[in-house]
Amino acid sequence: MRRIASLVMLIIGLTILAVFAVFPIYWAIVCSLRPRAEIVGEAPLYPTSFRIENYYHVFVRWKYYEYVLNSFIVATGNSLLVLAITIPAAYALTRFRLRSSRHLLFWILTNRMAPPAAFLLPLYVLTSFLKLAGTYLGLILAYCVFNIPLSIWLLVAAIESIPKEVEEASMLDGLSPLGVLFRIVLPLARPGIVTAGLLTWLFAWNHYIFGMILAGPGTKLMTVALGDFALTTVGIEWEYVATMTVGTIIPVLIILLIVRRALVAGFAFGKI
Repeated sequence: MRRIASLVMLIIGLTILAVFAVFPIYWAIVCSLRPRAEIVGEAPLYPTSFRIENYYHVFVRWKYYEYVLNSFIVATGNSLLVLAITIPAAYALTRFRLRSSRHLLFWILTNRMAPPAAFLLPLYVLTSFLKLAGTYLGLILAYCVFNIPLSIWLLVAAIESIPKEVEEASMLDGLSPLGVLFRIVLPLARPGIVTAGLLTWLFAWNHYIFGMILAGPGTKLMTVALGDFALTTVGIEWEYVATMTVGTIIPVLIILLIVRRALVAGFAFGKI
């Protein structure tokens, strides 16, 4: 009887969490199909109109595809650069133990403890000095500040789950440490690598402050374009905010559907 009660409470709790997670997305979709007067009025929770003009305005007139491309270039470039840096770094921290390795890992993570706004001024000065302000490369490097520590911690956990005996046997067969990394460790740690790459990609895709300050007219990101609809002279254009929100979510859902199996395996791999 107690087990049944616990199961019922678990189902109720998960249902409440699911509602909290899904309802904002549902409400954004509903509002994206309504005129502004209906959104700010007392409208029901279910859709009563299907105003596709909102999507035409955002997708065609407001250069939606240009913003998607900019965000995709920055997020993908950042994710690839972060993995190129953190895979060998995590392998070295895991397999070539130093007396202060754990302290070093904690020090690496301290970047994540500071608010992103604390890095805005130095990053802006640095990118301006290097002539990288308003460029893809400047944005990619800026997001590395927060993504490198996260990726290192995830990859350290993944690599630590690989038995050392496998690597030692490979070295006895003549593989160098670099060969072991690329031919043994990378295939075995692939779920963890996919997870780290996806989480860093999502951070770069969703982040607003760096894009607002460091992006230029030709590199404006989706999140910045979304904010433009909320900062107009005529007030907040809720119908376009909702439409752009849906447009921002769609690419993320596509990516998640593509890598969902590797992502689930990555969360279980090495207790990530």
